[in-house]
Amino acid sequence: MALVTLYGKPGCHLCEDAREIVERVRSKHPFELREVDVSLDPVLHREYGERIPVLEVDGEELFENAGLALLFALIMIFIYVMVRFRWKLAVGAIVATIHDVLVTTGIFALAGWPFDLTVLGSILAVLGYSINDTIVVYDRIRDNFRLMRRGTPEVIVNASVNQTLARTLVTGVTTLLVLFAMIFLAGETLWGFSVALVIGIVVGTYSSIYVASSMALALKVEVSDFVEAKKVHADELP
Repeated sequence: MALVTLYGKPGCHLCEDAREIVERVRSKHPFELREVDVSLDPVLHREYGERIPVLEVDGEELFENAGLALLFALIMIFIYVMVRFRWKLAVGAIVATIHDVLVTTGIFALAGWPFDLTVLGSILAVLGYSINDTIVVYDRIRDNFRLMRRGTPEVIVNASVNQTLARTLVTGVTTLLVLFAMIFLAGETLWGFSVALVIGIVVGTYSSIYVASSMALALKVEVSDFVEAKKVHADELP
């Protein structure tokens, strides 16, 4: 059960209003409520005194639920790509997506930046952006395997990546323009969200080109994975 802490002090009318709102929400969505009087603690009074009432939510349960949502999303992505294309491409898509998530969270960990729920939300957005980019490349690979049957897998995959490169770069650059505007103009609240998306989009762009397509080649994707061999019926007449 989530823990919500309400920081206030006696005689604060806004604190009473905040308590009523919290109790209303609590009646529909149960959680544990803890009330703290900041006037009894000089440290808390310096930190929250001018901003009361302040609500603080322990996000441990929310992080667990978000982690389960991330895992479920990866499983559904694997099933979708396997049904639409082939399992060889599905493995490549999952590896590329996990790569994007790990690199983005790893940079946050190395830099020591705060990792809150808004950043976690941006990680889920990166996951969707990355798989969309990968699907565009895979769709062209599938079409070219049907059209360029005499080419080697390396030649076909390389041609497919080159054909989708302009679209991938234009999409990435236009999205980054918006995100840089958010970083400099949206304020501190959305800073982590915007930075995580910038990192994720840069990483997702090159992973859809280099990681996903390379995984398909490593798993030996070939024409027979996309084109069914025609069955020739022998003439039974004498």
